[in-house]
Amino acid sequence: MKMKAKLIPFIVALLTVALIASFTLPNCVLTKESPREPPYYREYDFTRIAEEVSLQELIEYMAEHGATLYLPTQLPDGLEITAVYLKRGPFVAVIVWDSHGNKDPATAELVMQVSPGEPPSLERLKELYYRKNEYVLEINGWPVAIKMDVPVMNLRSREKRGETAPVIYVWIDGIRYSIGGDPKLLTLGQIEELVQSMRPATIQ
Repeated sequence: MKMKAKLIPFIVALLTVALIASFTLPNCVLTKESPREPPYYREYDFTRIAEEVSLQELIEYMAEHGATLYLPTQLPDGLEITAVYLKRGPFVAVIVWDSHGNKDPATAELVMQVSPGEPPSLERLKELYYRKNEYVLEINGWPVAIKMDVPVMNLRSREKRGETAPVIYVWIDGIRYSIGGDPKLLTLGQIEELVQSMRPATIQ
């Protein structure tokens, strides 16, 4: 049992890296088709290993495991939740917002990944995020790390979002929220407002 307990955080970390890579990096498996520029890759798709659920189901699932889901309450006009995906073991969820009904995390206007994660200290974050267009903030007492120009290597994401896009990490009560999407909707000021507006999710 001790070995299993030690492995769970490691497995969650690996899955988190894979999921984020699905939004920004190709899966590095070339098809047998003739070479193209850029290369054609078979891309990782989280929706194939996760179950589409309602927001209520996700809130209840997290509550059963002693966690609270936080969601932004101030969003760009027109954005609505179009899909919620849940992988139960190890726990990872993805919430998708879009103004045109798009449910695809790779191309929707706003995407949030939810997974277990204890926050590093602000001092440690400042050691990790020190380059140009990288920011470390404290908002509502939560540590926040922002990378404004992460290269977008996923081909479908790049067609929709361009060569680079912001990625935001927020740690709240043992949960890490990884947020990405359309760069036009995620300026630095908009990001700060979005994170500041995060509150425990409720069903209306």
